[in-house]
Amino acid sequence: MTHNESGSATFHTLFATAILLAATAAATLYSAITTTHHRLTTAADLSALSAAQSLLSTTGTAPSTALNASSDAGLSRGHTAGSADDSRSAAGGSPNSEQPARPAAVEPPASTACQVAARIAAAHQVELTTCQLTPTSVTVEVSTQLDLRVAHPTLTATSRAGPV
Repeated sequence: MTHNESGSATFHTLFATAILLAATAAATLYSAITTTHHRLTTAADLSALSAAQSLLSTTGTAPSTALNASSDAGLSRGHTAGSADDSRSAAGGSPNSEQPARPAAVEPPASTACQVAARIAAAHQVELTTCQLTPTSVTVEVSTQLDLRVAHPTLTATSRAGPV
């Protein structure tokens, strides 16, 4: 070994160690982001499904506004679940009873479905950012802030589910 090459092994070892540490840090960041994103999409899916199930269970049938949309599309009431006669029978009365008929278009219980979605999101340690109800579906958006040492990005995920 000549005098000019002394200490070069130390330099190469330090350089290789720095590259390995950088690669390990990048892999750790990627793993944290990917794991959090998968957890977030799972929470969004479960929140949307729970909210849609809540819509289905609170009305007893599919939302009646979906009934109007399907009958406008050319389907008859006889082929659509949740007609006024079915809802009276499910409520304990007969179709010919003296109970007043429910209106054909009833707003879905938004607060209940969104409360269910928020409860499921909170159980998964994420925040429900948006809860939108349509006559045939529920769309939720959840978010969480990833706590990294170098940054604090906010990740979001959206999911849609429908009871019909």
